[in-house]
Amino acid sequence: MSVIISGFGDYDVNGLYTDVGIFNGETIYHKLGTNYWLLYYTSWMPWSAHEGYYIVEIFSIPNTLAVPLQSPRYAKFSNDLMDATPWTSMVAQSSGAYTTGTVTDEMSSSSSESSSTSSSTSESTSSSESSPGP
Repeated sequence: MSVIISGFGDYDVNGLYTDVGIFNGETIYHKLGTNYWLLYYTSWMPWSAHEGYYIVEIFSIPNTLAVPLQSPRYAKFSNDLMDATPWTSMVAQSSGAYTTGTVTDEMSSSSSESSSTSSSTSESTSSSESSPGP
């Protein structure tokens, strides 16, 4: 399963996250081709003592001990990725980031898009059939 992250002012975070495995008993999602991950932690000290999902940037610094650095961007303090719990910014608000982002299942998102496209196509076909010609 893949999920779509959208609505954050931080456009690097927005996009399609693909299921790439299990971490802490929950699905790991990765925005392929980037350093962004969607991970579940029961608590993630020192950033937060709360259980939930975190959008994290993971990177390494060249010529070091190759220990990856994790920079939390957003958190959703819930054990249900799809519920209505709001996201909290873990970065300074001056960065232009917003906390209004959403997560949707890729399958439900694409099926609703195709149904709205087909209904608008059928509406335009029926209206052109009932309109008199020039």
